Amino acid sequence: MARYILLYIHPDLGEQRFELRRGMSYRLGSRGSADIVIPQKDVSRNHAVISVGEHSFHITDLDSKNGTFVNGTRISSCEFRCGDEVRLSSALLTVVEVSSGTFAVAPEIQPTSRVEGRDRDSRETHQYLKEPGVEDMVGLLEDLAASIREGGAGELLMRVVGRFGFLGAFLVYREPGGDAALVASAGDSGGLFTDPGILSGILDGAGGEGGARDRKVRQVTLGERVYLAGGVGEGCELVVMAGERAPAVADLRAILAAVGVVLSADSMGLPHPSGGAVVLTEPGNAMEEILGVSAAIQECKKVAAEYARLEEPVMITGESGTGKELFARAIHALSPRSSGPFVAVNCAAIPPDLMEAELFGVASGAATGVDPRPGRFQSAEGGTLFLDEIGDLPPPLQAKLLRVLEEGELYRVGEDVPVHCDVRVISATNRSIREDVKRGLFRADLFYRLHVFHIHVPPLRERRQDIPVLVNEFLDRAARRMERHINGVSVRALQVLMDYEWPGNVRELRSELVRAVAAVTPGAIIDVDHLSPELTGGAMARERFDIEALANLSLAEARGAVERELIRRALEACGGNQTRAAERLGLSRAGLYKKMRKLGIS
Repeated sequence: MARYILLYIHPDLGEQRFELRRGMSYRLGSRGSADIVIPQKDVSRNHAVISVGEHSFHITDLDSKNGTFVNGTRISSCEFRCGDEVRLSSALLTVVEVSSGTFAVAPEIQPTSRVEGRDRDSRETHQYLKEPGVEDMVGLLEDLAASIREGGAGELLMRVVGRFGFLGAFLVYREPGGDAALVASAGDSGGLFTDPGILSGILDGAGGEGGARDRKVRQVTLGERVYLAGGVGEGCELVVMAGERAPAVADLRAILAAVGVVLSADSMGLPHPSGGAVVLTEPGNAMEEILGVSAAIQECKKVAAEYARLEEPVMITGESGTGKELFARAIHALSPRSSGPFVAVNCAAIPPDLMEAELFGVASGAATGVDPRPGRFQSAEGGTLFLDEIGDLPPPLQAKLLRVLEEGELYRVGEDVPVHCDVRVISATNRSIREDVKRGLFRADLFYRLHVFHIHVPPLRERRQDIPVLVNEFLDRAARRMERHINGVSVRALQVLMDYEWPGNVRELRSELVRAVAAVTPGAIIDVDHLSPELTGGAMARERFDIEALANLSLAEARGAVERELIRRALEACGGNQTRAAERLGLSRAGLYKKMRKLGIS
């Protein structure tokens, strides 16, 4: 009987061959836990499932980030046959039928057990159950090698969070006798960097099960959260926030060893992130450029990926600096038009009398001394035109833009011959276009033509859990560009960054961190005094002690007021160093953290 062979050509490994058996299902993904491993960075861990029939095949996309395509069309689930081109993101595969013995194939692969008892055509049929085990350790070694090659600790932490189902993973550096600094992170930070007592309790092993300082792995339970911590090098500790269940100690020891190897790699210096703690995403993975772990930003990315497959216009709204153009570029990169150009136009930056020529172009002989030139629409032919600040488009041009969208034709300045254009339009604005429509400032018919699909990007103050991820990335980029090595950002400084309202959103945060990198001494830690006064003014303000104010307080309230003032004065005298302040007050470091938490001192 003829055999089915799945062919995949890896850019480095060459041609890979896998036998597909009739009646079987195979999970495809980029990790060792998949039935067939497609080791490319843009392939999701669980990307797709192929079910093998007698003479045809069924493929189902498993909500992959970059999509599954059959013969160039993005699919969620469909049938295909031998010879059809199947693409998992950029990885090309095909199935061929051969006579027995014609091909040498990879060792037999047994598919992972799947959830049974559901309709075969349902996407939920292809949900796989897996318990961490030996394959996870093997996969972690694969991730280790890839992380050293691709970027370092930040990349490995992201892989670890995904593989073991952690809520978050954090690499923390502790200066001798000083404060803790965040070096790299992945996943949700929870309250780890907003409540000083939490991180102190984890690092000191306070209140945990077996929290002795000399143990390699410590488990600490604080409230409803379970944290595990362990050393990964001189002055560095890895902290993970467990999900529904804590991992086995042996599993965490393997993770600690892997992270330690990455940190000690020749390509990195311990422990500065500018030596590779965060990986810059490849241009092809545009959606990965949008950083964040919050539910709000993840939902935006999911919706954007769905809209990318379609041809209709998308309007992206949100405050200035939230990253609307990043979403537009991601939609283009994941769309069938990705091979075409992406052209961006800021409607607010072009004078109104030049806007028509800029958008639609100028014909030959339009005016004396004016050379003919194509407009932005023609430059974007076959691709995507991004109209930023669409609310600033002059009213006379709104009617012309509507005609282009409706008819697919434009008229260059000085010419009455229509020019066909094939362009998808994505628009963005930080204004309320609906209000402009009501006030007669924006055409209603154009608004409804542009507003077919809508994405609202939330401001940074509404997704503060994304700040540690953004801080790591922007510090790394700035440090690389300035060729400076920094040892992370102190927890005190991170608390200030997370408390600030960020009216300029992500753009303001990026600028703030660029200034901080320029101000810090190479090899040091970014602390509160390296931040702008706009951020630190409120955080560093201290109410003064007034003995008369104690007269109307109870003894317990007065004692709390006095302790609060003494702790604040000690912190001021020690430059904010909590370890030295604790010594000055005759307290242990953990004891000081507990008092600060109880008294509401940040």
